[in-house]
Amino acid sequence: MHKVLDDGMRTLLSLSNEELAAVTRAVRYAGELARHTAAEYTAIFGLDQGSMLGLHAALCAEPHGACRTSELVQAWEDHGAIMVRVINCFGDPVELGQREAGDFAERLQQAISDS
Repeated sequence: MHKVLDDGMRTLLSLSNEELAAVTRAVRYAGELARHTAAEYTAIFGLDQGSMLGLHAALCAEPHGACRTSELVQAWEDHGAIMVRVINCFGDPVELGQREAGDFAERLQQAISDS
């Protein structure tokens, strides 16, 4: 596991499948603990029990098809701003060949035109 990005409010992590399975099991176990009062539970885990169970459900959910990729290379316009995302599942820069770089440049130019 390693941190890809961390702005102090949100963190983007890269986990192996084994690490994700371990985290999922730990969250499930914590979510099922019933020996603490609600206040103790929240003090220990930083989330209430319902939120912990919700986190477990999110970890177990089947990812959206768009998430089943090792690289994201996107550019789009959003209310006059140009949005760009170029990252791989390891948090490393994406290496583009000449054709891929040209395709990305076209998408970026289209987003600029759209704005």
